Amino acid sequence: MMSDQDPKENTTHDVRHEAEEAMRRYQEQVNNAELERGSVPLIQGDVTLRLEVQGATTPMLVTIGDDVVIGRRDPTMTMIPDLDLTPYGAYQMGISRRHAILRVHNQRLELIDLGSRNGSYLNGRRLVAHQPVQLANGDEVRLGKIIMRLFIQD
Repeated sequence: MMSDQDPKENTTHDVRHEAEEAMRRYQEQVNNAELERGSVPLIQGDVTLRLEVQGATTPMLVTIGDDVVIGRRDPTMTMIPDLDLTPYGAYQMGISRRHAILRVHNQRLELIDLGSRNGSYLNGRRLVAHQPVQLANGDEVRLGKIIMRLFIQD
């Protein structure tokens, strides 16, 4: 016995409805993640960051009060950066001795490339040396070949 409705119409309609609902839920998740990632809180005093280095099992916790120089140790020099990336293969990953600075300026967190040879990147965009860029919660920072995600701790 045949019905008057084409079964393909029901299937197409059902799939379309499910796909629209799935897209709506997905977009809601993306929007929530963007709100979380894009939050740029005003910083009062010192701030603690959690830096999740790609491939490392334990995140780094860094407190920023004054400028924090990021780089690598050099056995021939006495200078040690405030945030030493040597344990992450910094030399092999193209990290300069004095690669970049993290600082709080005007109640905002900033990153400044110090003219490093292999560059600094924020969310895939190469930074211009010595020009500060504002950081947001969840940003991806790449120094040389080391990739890390930055989270502002409450």
